[in-house]
Amino acid sequence: MSMKPEASYCLKELHAIKDLLKNPTRDSIAQTLKKLKTIEIQINYYRGYDAAEEALIHINRLKDMARSHGFL
Repeated sequence: MSMKPEASYCLKELHAIKDLLKNPTRDSIAQTLKKLKTIEIQINYYRGYDAAEEALIHINRLKDMARSHGFL
């Protein structure tokens, strides 16, 4: 069974986020937040599925952390 294009895209973006956060700078965090927003938009199409809901919980936690450190 092949992966949906959205899932493949999100996995690539998550890998890029992992690389960006290995050496966190203001720029890499800004890029990460932009990628998270794009992923969040893709995931919203799958609201109601457990995996999508769990991913959104993690995204919101990351956004809360960014907000608490003055990035949002």
